[in-house]
Amino acid sequence: MKAYLDQLKNSISSGNYLKNRQVRLALLALAFTLAFCVFVTATLFAGSSYVPEDTVQDLNFERSQVYVDGAGYVLDSYTKKEHEEQEEQRQEIIEEEPPKQETPQTTPTQPTSPGLRTYPRSYTPTYRPPTSQTPTTPQKKPEKPKKEKKSEYEKKKEEASEDPVIKISGIKNNATVKGTEKKFTVKATSYDGDEITGSKLTVKMNGVKLTPNDDNKYVGEVIDGSNKIEVKAVDESGNSAKKTVKFKGVTDAEPEEIGELDVVVTADALGLDTVVEEKSVKIYDNEQLSDVVKRYFDSFSDVKAEDIGSGYYEIGRIKKDGILDDIPDNVIEDLEEMGITPPDNKNSLGLNDFGPGSGWMYSVDGNSPSKYMSSMDPKDGSLVEIYYTVSGM
Repeated sequence: MKAYLDQLKNSISSGNYLKNRQVRLALLALAFTLAFCVFVTATLFAGSSYVPEDTVQDLNFERSQVYVDGAGYVLDSYTKKEHEEQEEQRQEIIEEEPPKQETPQTTPTQPTSPGLRTYPRSYTPTYRPPTSQTPTTPQKKPEKPKKEKKSEYEKKKEEASEDPVIKISGIKNNATVKGTEKKFTVKATSYDGDEITGSKLTVKMNGVKLTPNDDNKYVGEVIDGSNKIEVKAVDESGNSAKKTVKFKGVTDAEPEEIGELDVVVTADALGLDTVVEEKSVKIYDNEQLSDVVKRYFDSFSDVKAEDIGSGYYEIGRIKKDGILDDIPDNVIEDLEEMGITPPDNKNSLGLNDFGPGSGWMYSVDGNSPSKYMSSMDPKDGSLVEIYYTVSGM
């Protein structure tokens, strides 16, 4: 044996080992042995490999997950056995659990162990291809309301909002007034709505202080050319306000006609129908009802009306020939039973002629105002009736 090894060593060292038959046989046996080992190892490894079945039916793109299709990897025999045991346990658990009511679209449960995907029995995967999601538009912040810019006039108006309010009616600024007088109305109220009167309210026309009647109406003397009405009001808190109206006056022109009304005189209480016939009378600008009634009586040559006076116009007596001649006998008898004797003068009828409280009154369209005619504005188209009253009749 030693001689054989020495011979093989000398052959290898001399470079002629391939010519030696024994060396060639040894190398051939070694190559055959290596090839056989490789074949056996590959066969065993291939037999122990296991590729699980692809049970993936759906992908949920709303969850973070990776799809594995089973290609490109194998399991050794140990992993295969472990997988089979887990699969058997899972089947036993499923069989023992009572059936649950199916709920559509249930989210899949998490795997019980790495590499194992499990689904509840009620889960029915549905493939939904990924869609491009439209980016949501960011909501705009609500815009702050813009502050309105106010003029200096509006600012001053707000600052003076607690000042009194003055209204002048019956005359417009820059108007033209014909005639020698101008009638207008003034009303002033405080910030709280209280009316301002008396010494707290000053009204002037062309520098002359005017006094109002019971309806706060003023009558001023008009001059040719420029005229000016000035009003000042002061409330209880000391807040004050002023207002001015300017107009043009033409004194040599007739006042403007603004309408007409009808006037009639009756005495139904005495059994007399019409005492003075009905007439239409024109109404001019700046007139009171008393002005129209005066012009009505002035239109008759045989009728005269006397005013009671006292600063207000109220008819005290009407004179007309035979005004009491036609009183019916039954009315005279009723008056005598009441202790009333008709006057001897049959051409005049006035205050207290038929007992205390008897006299002349007036109505407008059937209504009897509680104001004197000098405080009433005439209305176009109305009917003014001057009638006699007797207490108890």
